Amino acid sequence: MEMKHLSSIANDVICRCAQKLDTSVDKIVHEFEAGWEPEMEGYSRKLVEFCCSKALIDMCSELEETIDDGSFIRFTFDMMLAWEMPTSAEEEIHGESLANEKENEKVVSEMPQEQDDIPLFYSDILPFLVSHKPSAGEDAFLWLSTIVHLVADVVNGRFTFETLTAPTENRLHFPAYNLFLKEIIKCIKHLQKQETPTGVDMADDEVILHVEGTASSQRVVRHIGGASWPG
Repeated sequence: MEMKHLSSIANDVICRCAQKLDTSVDKIVHEFEAGWEPEMEGYSRKLVEFCCSKALIDMCSELEETIDDGSFIRFTFDMMLAWEMPTSAEEEIHGESLANEKENEKVVSEMPQEQDDIPLFYSDILPFLVSHKPSAGEDAFLWLSTIVHLVADVVNGRFTFETLTAPTENRLHFPAYNLFLKEIIKCIKHLQKQETPTGVDMADDEVILHVEGTASSQRVVRHIGGASWPG
C-alpha cells in the first residue's frame, strides 16, 4: 500500500520494514495510529521513526548476517533519507531544486564508479562520485545514531558527521557511509579476537581497546595522581 502523503523513499522504507517484520503496511500503520494523538505534529516523520525502530530491533538479532551481505548498511542509509524527507510535498520541492541545479551546470564531469580501495576522506574525488546522488543531513544521522549505536556515539555524533561530510559540504552520501561502517565493523571484529588477559573477568559485551606493555603481572588498571592501582 502506497501512501500519497509520503515521499517515495518513505513509502519504500516503510514497505521494507513491514517485510522485515513479516507483516503488512496496513497493520504496522494501524499499530502506529493506535498511539497517535490528533494534536501531535509530524505524522509522516513519526511514522517513519516508528517503523524503522521496530525493524531495526528485529534486524539486530541477525546483525552479523545483514552486515556481511550489505543489506544493513543500505537499509539504514535509506532510513536516514526517509526520515529527512518523509512527505511527498518535501520530495516535490527537493526535485524542483535538483532540476534547477542540473540546469545551471555548464560542465558535467564523468568520473569512475566507486571503488572500495578509494580512501574514505579523499576529498578530490568523493564530491564527483556523489554528485546529485541522495544524501542525508546531520539531524538524520544523529537520529539514526540514537537507535543504532554502531553508526556513531551519541555524544560525539556531530563530530563524526562533520568528519564524514567535510569533502561533500556537510551532506552524507552513501559511499562515505558505506566505507565508514565497513571500517567500524572491521575494527569490532579485530577487537573481538583479542585474547583476554589472565585473571581479568570481562562481561560478554566488553572488549579490550588497547594494551600497553608486555608484562603479565602487576597490571595497571587505574591511575590516581602519580600512583597506579593495583600495581
